[in-house]
Amino acid sequence: ICVVSKFQGCGLGNYMMVCLINKARELGIEKVLLTVDVNNNNAFNLYCKKGFIVIESNEKYHLMEKEIDDG
Repeated sequence: ICVVSKFQGCGLGNYMMVCLINKARELGIEKVLLTVDVNNNNAFNLYCKKGFIVIESNEKYHLMEKEIDDG
């Protein structure tokens, strides 16, 4: 996901992640994977708060995953 800089800090990223996780749950998806730039601390922190964990990293990106529960 990406939020235009003038709208960052308004909760849009959080809202989009909540919608994504809820839709994944609704569709029966068991796991969500994403990548985040290692220098994007705000996004990284948001993903961690939403339950994503780092499963792999390199000098540019973290690969993160979240297991989707039933509710």
